[in-house]
Amino acid sequence: MKFICLLFFTSFVYSQDTLRVISIGDPYTVDSIEYEILKNTISIYNNRNKKSVYIELDTIKNFERILNELRTSTSHSLLAMASITRTKERQAFLDFSSIYFPSKEVIISKKSPYPLSIRNLKNKPVGYQANSIEELSIERIASKIPIVKIPFVSYQEKVTALLNDVITFSIDDNVAVWDQPNLQIIHELEHQNGDGIAFAYPKGSKLKNRLDKYLRYYLKSAKFYNLIEQKYSAEIARYFRRNLMRINHLED
Repeated sequence: MKFICLLFFTSFVYSQDTLRVISIGDPYTVDSIEYEILKNTISIYNNRNKKSVYIELDTIKNFERILNELRTSTSHSLLAMASITRTKERQAFLDFSSIYFPSKEVIISKKSPYPLSIRNLKNKPVGYQANSIEELSIERIASKIPIVKIPFVSYQEKVTALLNDVITFSIDDNVAVWDQPNLQIIHELEHQNGDGIAFAYPKGSKLKNRLDKYLRYYLKSAKFYNLIEQKYSAEIARYFRRNLMRINHLED
């Protein structure tokens, strides 16, 4: 599924009139906070130039297909915006931007009046996203606690199943509960597979080096933290600032 979005900025990215952005899900992605981060980063870049850029948003619902396309592409005008966690394993075949979401892997559930912990997972259905780093986490948990592993193709399917009591628990990022008032974190995983969410590029992409300078500039700006506060809360904006400064080695 594709559509073209004309951004009236003042330049183009790496001598390209079109920037292809792979995302996951449906066209509502253009309203997501990730898309806002990308648009604002490109806007900062384009303020140094005199042309416009067309963004071609290609939505692919299968996460593994997104990773495979990045693996095989040699394009310098392609990036993926699909809540991709930056891991050491993936860095062997992909390039990543600076982290813009300081996420952590957690176990979540629907809100409960009773205290819950990882011990409550015993013999319960636990959801995870197939072909993602969540597979590693679910196997670690299953090696210690007997659980019923339930794979899902997409994040949205998994959350819907949790909210509808198809599953009792889910492996996810802490981001998942920030705008879901009916969900709660019950446990933060000791072993973290990555250090946060970033844009992903084909290995050797020149676009990555072009854009990341301006992404880092944006991540230090008041505009970015105002966006996070409006979307989530002042407390979460402070969490972002504290962790992004540390992870990305940004100076105050």
